[in-house]
Amino acid sequence: MGCALGNNACQQGYSVQYWCLSRLLVELTHSRADGSYRKQLAQLSEMQLLILNDWGLEPLLPAQRNDLLELMDDRYEKNTTVMISQLPTDEWYGCIGDKRLANTILVA
Repeated sequence: MGCALGNNACQQGYSVQYWCLSRLLVELTHSRADGSYRKQLAQLSEMQLLILNDWGLEPLLPAQRNDLLELMDDRYEKNTTVMISQLPTDEWYGCIGDKRLANTILVA
């Protein structure tokens, strides 16, 4: 479904990126280490459609929660984010592991 949405958006001229969430979080960790974190976040926030697949397969670590919060905050009311998961939505808060951050991330 996510690939179909992304493909359709590309055909209509929208900028799209598709990420497995765990890989994106690893990339953000590496970009922090090499100094390109802000640039990486800016590129992600500018995508008109960002598709995050495999949401909730693993609980988020504290640094990953913060990275996801920054990303969602940068995208809030600017561009569309689609989260794809096999996890029921009522379990998403538990996956994030911090109720305050979970509310901010999931409402953004």
